[in-house]
Amino acid sequence: MRKSDIISVLEIGTTKICCLIAEMNDSGEIEILGKGVYPSKGIKKGNIVDIEEATRCIDAAVVEAEKMASFDICSIFTGIKGEHILSYNKKAAVVISNPEKLVTQTDIKKAVELVKDINLPKERSIIHVLPHSFIVDGNEGIRNPAGMFADKLDVHAHIITGVTRKL
Repeated sequence: MRKSDIISVLEIGTTKICCLIAEMNDSGEIEILGKGVYPSKGIKKGNIVDIEEATRCIDAAVVEAEKMASFDICSIFTGIKGEHILSYNKKAAVVISNPEKLVTQTDIKKAVELVKDINLPKERSIIHVLPHSFIVDGNEGIRNPAGMFADKLDVHAHIITGVTRKL
């Protein structure tokens, strides 16, 4: 089993925390390799109210799943919900400055960094930026502009923010 074939997910709920480790088998079906379920403490109505207690419960669910799967998780997908989460759509643009006018990964990263430049209240922080499309010299709907010729690169992104102050 290759690490790249494994997917780990974590659900942090008000009543329980669940961690799953799975892989897709040769017939295209998802096979659960490990499952960890632990009662949730330190979380009320989707908000973490005791970080140490919540962390202890999350760790317990993850360790249980890892033991069952005989696999150490190196990355995990998790969902976040609640009133403390807000999201925005934003667009930013960069001028392609290299003489060949070839869009590079550096240009893409620069555009994504620019899209993060938003005025947020001091109690909010960016959790994640999801670029969903690029515009290359006015041509919309580009998924990966690397290697294309351009004068200007725009990025459309979805920015997810969360409250970072104590509740």
